[in-house]
Amino acid sequence: MASITHSEDFVPKRFRLALPAQHAAGEFVRLYRRLTSAFEARRERELERDNARLLARSGMRLTDSIEREMMERVLASSGWRTPQ
Repeated sequence: MASITHSEDFVPKRFRLALPAQHAAGEFVRLYRRLTSAFEARRERELERDNARLLARSGMRLTDSIEREMMERVLASSGWRTPQ
């Protein structure tokens, strides 16, 4: 299959971003990724802490019911719901 690479002249001027705008867009994407990564890491730490408390409450025994409760918490925090 053949592919064609177009030069910058092929793109209409109204679709081109100025270099500062491209740089700003790249900075925004990096900032967004850093923020979402930070929020995700925080959520994971909270889940680990909650699971450790739950396990400590059960006397450090991992039973089926404890494991089920841990999974319910993990899935609830991710926004996942069972299909109806």
